[in-house]
Amino acid sequence: MITLTVDKKADNNFFISTSNFYFQSVRFIFLLFGFSKAHIVEMDFIFCLTILSFLFVASANDTSVCNGFRITSPVALDLVYTAGQCYQISFDVGNSVISEIESVELLEAKTDKQISMLWKGPIKSSGTISTPYFKMDLGSNPQTGIYKYRMTGRISGKNSEVCRFGSIWFKVIVDSLGNNSVIKCPE
Repeated sequence: MITLTVDKKADNNFFISTSNFYFQSVRFIFLLFGFSKAHIVEMDFIFCLTILSFLFVASANDTSVCNGFRITSPVALDLVYTAGQCYQISFDVGNSVISEIESVELLEAKTDKQISMLWKGPIKSSGTISTPYFKMDLGSNPQTGIYKYRMTGRISGKNSEVCRFGSIWFKVIVDSLGNNSVIKCPE
C-alpha cells in the first residue's frame, strides 16, 4: 500500500513527500473529475502492477553476460491479446553474448506457472530482431487472464548457460473460438 506522507509546517501548509507526489497528484485529479473510490482502488492496483512489471523485467537477470539484452516488444502497458491469434516478440541483443534464442513460454503473471510453450527454436540472435510468429496458446483450459512471456537465450560458446527474460504483463482474452482458431501463423 502506498501511503501519503503529510508534514504539517508553520502556516498550516501541508507538504506531500516527493516520493508520492506524482501518485497523489493523479489520485487528486481522479477525485476532482468525479471518479469514485472504486476507480481509485483500481488505479492503485494498476499502478502497483505496472511498478512490479518493471521491477521484474529489470531484475530478471543478474548475470553480466546477459546484460544488454532486452525485449523491445511488447513493452506498452494495457496490451490485450486474443487466444488463438498470431504474435511475435521483438528483441535487441545489445552487448550481451547471447547467440541463440531458444524458446518463448507463456506464464501466468501472478504465479509464474508455465501455461504453454509458444515457440521453440533455436534461431541465431545475430541480425535477428524478432521471433517467428507463434500462436497464442492458453493450453488445455483456456481462460482470460493476465500473462507474461519468458524468453530463453543461449550464451555463445557455453552449451549449458542460458539467460531468461520476462516481458511486461498483458491480458489475454478468450473469444468464442477459444484456442481453436484456424489461423495459420506466417512463417
